[in-house]
Amino acid sequence: MTTNKKIMVNANNHDYIFQFAHEMGHILNDDIALAPLYFSANNRSKLEVAANRTAIRILMPFYCDVREPYMARSTDFVDIFNAPSWLDSIVCEEIEN
Repeated sequence: MTTNKKIMVNANNHDYIFQFAHEMGHILNDDIALAPLYFSANNRSKLEVAANRTAIRILMPFYCDVREPYMARSTDFVDIFNAPSWLDSIVCEEIEN
C-alpha cells in the first residue's frame, strides 16, 4: 500500500495546471500504484481516465465561476487549462452536470 503520496510537476512547464489537477485526482481517488504514475496523452487506462475526470471536476468551478452557464464550452475549458483535447467529451459531460 502506498503510504507516501507525492506529486512531482515540471516547474519549467507553465501550463501544468491540468497536470497538477490530474495528479491530485490520483490522490483523491485513493489510487494505489507500485511505481510512479506518469501523465501521458497515450495512457488511457481506467486509472488515468478516472484521474482525468477528477481533474476536470476540480477545475470546473474555476471555469464556471467566471461565465454564465450558457457560455460554457468544452473547447474553452481545454484551452484555458491546457487539458488534452481528447478529453473534450468528458469535459462536455461535466459542464452539463
